[in-house]
Amino acid sequence: MPLRTFSLIALCLLIAPAAHAATDYSGKYESPKITLELKSEAAAYTGQITMGQQHFPVTAHEESGKLLGTFTSQGNAYPFTATPEAAGLTFATDNATYTLKKLATNPLANPLATPAPTNPLANNTNPPAATDTTTLPGYTLVNATDSGKSFSTQKPKATTVQTALESTLPDLAQYFDAKPAVTGAFEDAKSHNAGGATFTAKLKGQPVKGFVSCKTSDQGATVAIIYAKADAPPAEWDKLSAAPPTTNPASDIKLTTYEFPDGTGSIGIAPGWKCSAQTGLHTIIIEGPADQHVVIGASFPVSTPDSMIMKMYRQNEASAKRLHIQPPAPPPILVAPYLEPLEALTTLAPQISKINQTRGQPAVTVDKILAHAEEKTMLPNAKAQGVSYAMTRTLKGGPVHYRAISHITTYPVGTDAWTMWVVEFNGPEATFEADAPAMQAMEQSLKENAEVMQKKGAEMLNAQAKQNAERLAANDANFKEQQKQQAAAHEEAHRQQMAGYEAHNRAWAEGQVTKGRNNADFVEMIRGYRTVEDTRTGEKTSVDYYNVNEIVERANQNDPGHYKQIPLRDELYPLTPVK
Repeated sequence: MPLRTFSLIALCLLIAPAAHAATDYSGKYESPKITLELKSEAAAYTGQITMGQQHFPVTAHEESGKLLGTFTSQGNAYPFTATPEAAGLTFATDNATYTLKKLATNPLANPLATPAPTNPLANNTNPPAATDTTTLPGYTLVNATDSGKSFSTQKPKATTVQTALESTLPDLAQYFDAKPAVTGAFEDAKSHNAGGATFTAKLKGQPVKGFVSCKTSDQGATVAIIYAKADAPPAEWDKLSAAPPTTNPASDIKLTTYEFPDGTGSIGIAPGWKCSAQTGLHTIIIEGPADQHVVIGASFPVSTPDSMIMKMYRQNEASAKRLHIQPPAPPPILVAPYLEPLEALTTLAPQISKINQTRGQPAVTVDKILAHAEEKTMLPNAKAQGVSYAMTRTLKGGPVHYRAISHITTYPVGTDAWTMWVVEFNGPEATFEADAPAMQAMEQSLKENAEVMQKKGAEMLNAQAKQNAERLAANDANFKEQQKQQAAAHEEAHRQQMAGYEAHNRAWAEGQVTKGRNNADFVEMIRGYRTVEDTRTGEKTSVDYYNVNEIVERANQNDPGHYKQIPLRDELYPLTPVK
C-alpha cells in the first residue's frame, strides 16, 4: 500500500514516561455487581471493570468535572461516565447506573501499579518479584507464545493514525524495561485510515522487536500490538499474528433439546424460552420470556429497481397518470440495488418496518451501528458480515430500545433479484448483556440431520414443482376459459353495437320523414291547392286547398270513392316503413 513516513524524532518524543494526572480518580471502587479499578496514565486513566468472571478493559479521561471513558467487550467499545460522589463514583453506561464505593487503600500506593518487589532480606528463599508482563492495562491479550505476545484495544478518542500512535506508544514505554526505539512509521497515503509503527525494546533484559498497527473508523481507532524476541523464528510471528482461539462463554448455559417434529434436526432451548418451529428447513424463531428473540435463517427476497415487476409497476403508474385515474398501489416487496450486508440492513429496515406496520406489527428503527466485521461465507458471489446494532421498536405502548447481534449474508438471485439472509438474536437493551450468553448458546446449538434435511428438501422441491405444474395447468385452463368468455362478450358487445347503430339510423330516417311531412303540409298551405286523383283513370288534377274537402265530397255523392285527396306530404314522403 502507499505509505507516508512520520518523523521518527517526533514519535520517539511521544514515548517518554507518562506523568500521573493531578486529579485523583485512581483506586478501586466496588458495588454489589461490578468492580472498577483505575490507574493514572499521563492525562488519562486505564484499568478494568470486573463483573463476575468477566473483565472489561477501561480507558478514560477527566472532562468537565467527570470521568469520561469507554470499556471494551468482545471487541466492541461502550461509553460510560463516572461522576464523583462523597463516598466514591456514580457510574453510568447506556441506561444502567451503579453506585460505586471507593475502597480504602494506602494513599501512597497505586492500585494498579506493578507489585512492589519483595525484600530479599525478609526471606532469602524468594527472589525479587519480576515485572508483570502478562497484561497491558487497558488492552486485551490476544495471543501469547514463549517468544512474545499480542494485544488489542479500542481508542474511541483517536480519529487519525497519528493520534492513535500518540496514545499507544506511551503505554509501551511503561510495559518494557525502558522506552522502545521507534524504527519506522507509516500511514496509508490513499485512505489515511490505516498505519502503524515498528520498534525495538528490551523486556526483562531480553531484546525484542515488534510493531503497532491501527485502523480508524467513525467509532475511533482499533489498535493491535505484537512483539517477540529479536531472534524469534517466523513461525512464532505467525502464531502471534493469527486470529485468537475462540472461546464460547455460552457453553455453560443449560439447554433443553427441542426436536423438530419433521426430524430435520434439533435446537437447545434455555429455561423460560419456547420454540414452535416445525422444521429446520424454514426460519426458526425462539421467543424469550421478556420479548427476546433468536431468529435463525430469516430470508428476505429483494427486487432491484430495474426488475421486471418494477418496470411493470412504473408503466402502470405512468398510464394512470395519463388517464388521470388513481395510480396502482406499489407492490408489497422489498426494492433496492444489490447491497453488502451492513448497507442492506440500514437500507431495507425502513421498508421492512412499513410492511410490518401493515400487518399490525411494531415499527422498527435502526438507531446506531455499534460494530461490524467481515465474515466468511461458502455461498458463491455472496457477502457476509456480523453486525451489532441498537434499534427501537414502537407499538401502542410506545418506543422500546433493543440491542441485536446479527450475522447477515447477501447474495444475488438471477439478474434482477437478490436475498438478505439473517441469523440474529435481540432483546431489550436493559437486559441484553445478561441475556446474550443464553441467546448465543441457543443460536449455536442448532443441529441438523443432513440425511433428513436432504430428503425433506427434495420432497419440498418435488411438492413445489407439482404445485407449480398444477398452478400452470390451472392458469392455462383459466386463461382458455377467459379467452372463451371474452370472445363471447366481444361478440355480444358487437351485436349490441350494431343493433344500436341500426336503431339510430332507423330513428334518424323516421325523423327525417316526419320533418319532411311537416314541411310539406306547410308548403301545401302556402301554395293553396291539393292534388285530387280519379281512382278509375289515375288522372290527377289540382283543387283549391281551402275547399278541397267540399269539392271531393260533392264529386263522390253519386259514386263514392271515385275521387280521393292526395296531400302533398303523401306525394313527397309516403309512410313506407323503413327496414
